[in-house]
Amino acid sequence: MAHSSNERAAEIASGGAKSETSAEGGLPAGLKLLLACAAGLLIANLYYAQPLSGLISEALGMAPGSAGLLFSLPVAGYGVGILIIVPLADLVENRRLALVAVALEVVCVGVIGQIAEPVPFLAIAFLSGITAAAVQVIVPYVSYLAPPAQRGGAVGDVVAGLMLGIMLARPASSFAAHLWSWHSIFYIAAVLQAGLLVLLWFALPPRQPAPGPSYGELLISMGNIFVSNPLLRRRAFYHAFMFGAQRVLDRNSVVVAQPTIPPDTGRDRVGGAGGRCRRRRATDCGTVGRQRLQPIRHRCRNGKRHSCFCAVCFCARQFMAGCGADRS
Repeated sequence: MAHSSNERAAEIASGGAKSETSAEGGLPAGLKLLLACAAGLLIANLYYAQPLSGLISEALGMAPGSAGLLFSLPVAGYGVGILIIVPLADLVENRRLALVAVALEVVCVGVIGQIAEPVPFLAIAFLSGITAAAVQVIVPYVSYLAPPAQRGGAVGDVVAGLMLGIMLARPASSFAAHLWSWHSIFYIAAVLQAGLLVLLWFALPPRQPAPGPSYGELLISMGNIFVSNPLLRRRAFYHAFMFGAQRVLDRNSVVVAQPTIPPDTGRDRVGGAGGRCRRRRATDCGTVGRQRLQPIRHRCRNGKRHSCFCAVCFCARQFMAGCGADRS
């Protein structure tokens, strides 16, 4: 019984009966660039509020200790969106699903800049995080459109756009707040994503998933796959702690650093250094994706272990530094 359950979960994970082949004609460079920009713009909505949490919490009348909710709730909503929206990509026509999610994101981002009460602001921020999970519909879209020989590089290029959106969101929001107000970055993001919606409407080809399991079975299959796959559990454990350490560091850097910023330095410098030092790493994703297609797996196996160990040690150090800053 357990064996058949695992086989069913693996079948659901692979998309039902048979995996779909790539679309005819491949993935044009212009569409790949558009999808990379879409991924970056959508994911950036989760991070605009981070360097501005002091300004926003003061404008909303929130207690200083609650400022972390301004950038924690969107990320929590994103996690919920991955669980409830991404499985729909195996049931609903993907173009329609992506367009509806982007349209809802435009509404959320446009409304959030006009809210003056903390509870509605946090609720819309959480909903914005849920609809931003459309990113995880767009990235698999690329693997469907690209031919197998180009699939790794194409996915890597789109993920590079996603990473650039994460890294550039904080400097962009700080710069916009310095020039105008903290509301301006949300209005700018809404306009950009409205333009993105129009472009996706005309450029995105339809993709109808193959008939498969029901929505409930898809949700259950995620738990079955997690339970039956030790490697997945181990990687999830690593990344959960590394991401958690980064979020703790982000929270402490904002709460501790903001009161010490001289008033004449300009809000555009808040978060700017972090964006500059991470920006180059994001552009390497496309290169990494293309390298997956080359026969170097036997040389990289130990390198992956060493890199993983170094990353865990670095995040542990960041976590301890954040805790020390919080105590001081």
